[in-house]
Amino acid sequence: MTEPSGFQVMQIFHDPTPNGLINNRIVASMLDIATRYTTLTEQEKEHFMLILLLVARKMVSVWNHKERYIIEQDRLIEVVSNEGLFPGTSVNLSLSQELFSEFDEFLVQIKSTLDHLVKIPVPILGKNIWSLRTFGSKGEEVLKVLRHNLPEQHKNTAIGFEKVIFDQHRPWLNQVIKLRDRVNHYLEGGISTQAFTVYKAGEEIKVPMFTKEQTVAQLMAIVWQNLFVFVEDFIALSISFKLNPDFALFFQGRPILDTPESPWKVTTQSIREHMITKPGWQKLE
Repeated sequence: MTEPSGFQVMQIFHDPTPNGLINNRIVASMLDIATRYTTLTEQEKEHFMLILLLVARKMVSVWNHKERYIIEQDRLIEVVSNEGLFPGTSVNLSLSQELFSEFDEFLVQIKSTLDHLVKIPVPILGKNIWSLRTFGSKGEEVLKVLRHNLPEQHKNTAIGFEKVIFDQHRPWLNQVIKLRDRVNHYLEGGISTQAFTVYKAGEEIKVPMFTKEQTVAQLMAIVWQNLFVFVEDFIALSISFKLNPDFALFFQGRPILDTPESPWKVTTQSIREHMITKPGWQKLE
């Protein structure tokens, strides 16, 4: 199809994830809530959208490194299982630079995603209140701002923010940041490149392991899921600071990750008050 003269079509974001998860649940859903149900000015909405797209791009980078790791591991498994790494020789063991690099970059981009994510509240609360430059040491700086920097009218929302974001996510978040420091900063002895080995032992193919029971690929899949949920919740609760008083934000159960529909919904205050009288609902304050 030929575009009309004088018009240009520009793609601002490409989402390679299944069912367009990042685009649907992070970009489109959160932008819709911020645009339709908050008291943000047009300039603040534009600033919010800019940061939101940057966070989404960082999430794509994390997902890409996870996928590339899996693709390369599967390739090495097939090679080692069949003709071997070097046909005509007995060598069937690979200390894979590619697997190490993809895992390394996976961790780097997670930290970078968090550093971008922490800027989401800036257009919502203002840079004088929310002045964080990075995610900091396992999110401790974020907690300080939530507890000490926010005006009185935001205190209850801040309490709910802390409960959802940090009380639920702290264990895996601390583990991943600690692992990233080991790989990138050689802390606690770093991590051996020999850990990223694919080889054949008898009839069994060995792949890189994180623990005796869990492969590195399985770890990356779980961390990706946890990161996605963390980002989704962080953005939704950031928006809630400037939600129009006529509306309320609520969480309608956590869908499986492949579901493109966001669990964060908006309703009126009157419907919200009726909902929370029923069993199973809890105010985050």
